[in-house]
Amino acid sequence: MKRSVFVNQGVILQEVAGQYFLFNTLDGHFGGLNELGMTIWKAIIDSKSIESIIALIATDYDISINEIEDDVLSFIEDLKERGFIYYEEGVG
Repeated sequence: MKRSVFVNQGVILQEVAGQYFLFNTLDGHFGGLNELGMTIWKAIIDSKSIESIIALIATDYDISINEIEDDVLSFIEDLKERGFIYYEEGVG
C-alpha cells in the first residue's frame, strides 16, 4: 500500500538569500530546508508517494534505499508533525 504525500493548505515556500524556508500561514510554524530537504519537498509538490520519494533520493544521491529510508521517513514525519504536509494511505 502506498502513502501519498500532500502539502497542507496555507504552507508556502520562501527563498531568502539562497536559503529555503517553509512557513505555515495557519499556525505560524516555520523551518529551513537544506539541499536534501528541497529535493524531498519538490517530490512532495509533484505528488509523489513516500515510497517513490525514497527511491528518488536513493537514485539522486547514489545511496541504497536501506541506507536512506529511515532518514527520509523521519524528515517526512517531522514535516507532518509541524503541519506542513499530510499523507494518505492508498492502493497501488
